[in-house]
Amino acid sequence: MKKAIFFLTIIFSVAIVADLPAQTAKKKKLAEMSVAEIEKIFETENDRLKEEKVVALAGEMSDVFNGSMIISRGKKMLVKTNYGYIRLYKNSSEKYRNREDNMITFSTFFELASVSKQFTAVAVLTLVEAGKLSLDDTLRKFFPELPYHNITIHNLLTHTSGLTDYIDFPDDVVEDEKILIGNEQMTEIYASRQEPVKFAPGMKFEYTNTNYILLAQIVSKVSGIPFEDYVREHVFLPAGMTNTFYISEEQRKNQFPTAIGHKRDGQIVEPHFTDGTVGDKGLYSTAEELFLWKKAFFDDHKILSDKMREMATTQQNRVKGKTQPTEMYGYGFRLEESAQHGKVIYHGGLWHGFQHLFFYRPKDDLVLIFLTNWRNSAHLGKSGKIMHILDGA
Repeated sequence: MKKAIFFLTIIFSVAIVADLPAQTAKKKKLAEMSVAEIEKIFETENDRLKEEKVVALAGEMSDVFNGSMIISRGKKMLVKTNYGYIRLYKNSSEKYRNREDNMITFSTFFELASVSKQFTAVAVLTLVEAGKLSLDDTLRKFFPELPYHNITIHNLLTHTSGLTDYIDFPDDVVEDEKILIGNEQMTEIYASRQEPVKFAPGMKFEYTNTNYILLAQIVSKVSGIPFEDYVREHVFLPAGMTNTFYISEEQRKNQFPTAIGHKRDGQIVEPHFTDGTVGDKGLYSTAEELFLWKKAFFDDHKILSDKMREMATTQQNRVKGKTQPTEMYGYGFRLEESAQHGKVIYHGGLWHGFQHLFFYRPKDDLVLIFLTNWRNSAHLGKSGKIMHILDGA
């Protein structure tokens, strides 16, 4: 025991004084500490070193990451920063790229792509809690013009509907592929094409954006107000998200600096008619607003009851038959769970030059928010590396 105490005195004397309250540090010598107190010092110092490695990893990303980044753990904000440009100007002079109004800040808005889906799902669940909608309600209750039977709200939320993805429609379904069309127009196209289902409802998990534009319209039909207004009133404002809006709200969109999506080679992604839908994507927000969402939804238990929030963040995409999906999906959230890293609740976003991650791990309150308008996979795999560091693997 004397050797251990001597070793600790040399290595951790500075850390000990820093970590102990002033009065305790004066009264108590290391040799007088209990084993539990000594172990606490080890634990605190170890955590500090791990978090420093995470900060260093974030710094290493600065050369390739273009966007906003937040990394938080418990009550510690480890990283909160921005890198790069609203528009890359790959074929233009440096003076255009480096203009102050072209720099990404926490006031820069990003098209959230599929990170949007959790908000649509939560909006649906608020109506379920209010008794205005049932997870067993069928699609034809709201869209009798669609030739699909036995597809439920649950199937839409969990991507077990069997519907084909409108994203795969050819450009010739519209007259001008650069003119954005909304949810109603897209549904009309869907109905006119009489798209066959790919499998019977509940038989398979297949991620499909069509599910969520239909859910957005159902929210509007049931609530009697536009989808955008309902989500703002019942989800965004209760969460303190005063500056989050949909692409369909042009007046709001034009008030804020919005990032432009870029391909891997740095070229701008041109507008496409599929950019106009909401519910599956089409939501503009910032990293700070998403952090407010995390606090409101997961910490303060606003928006949904504990029971409904637990449902949303628990696997719901189990299917009929013996073969189960290799991916876990709740209601608007992706899920992973392992003995090494615990449970993770997250959703990525990948759409027309945008590539995002919203990530939450309950066991140590780890939050990762990566928003980028350059699809160069700069943050790909970084969540795994961060967990690897923090878990001491």
